[in-house]
Amino acid sequence: MVRQDGIIGLLAGGRFLPWSFTGYLDPVALRPAAAVELLTPPASVAAIAAGYRPVLHPSAAPWLDADGARG
Repeated sequence: MVRQDGIIGLLAGGRFLPWSFTGYLDPVALRPAAAVELLTPPASVAAIAAGYRPVLHPSAAPWLDADGARG
């Protein structure tokens, strides 16, 4: 999870999915070289980097495939 321009969302598969209390919203474009603030704790980032695949809210499914990315 990251924050960009005050919007919190999931950055996965090259897409930024804003989060709402009802789930993830349609992806929005990030500016090229946009600075984002990482909100995910470092231990969780390390686990994901090591191959752990978190279970995401079902509202992210239309935008992501089994590997967490959709082209």
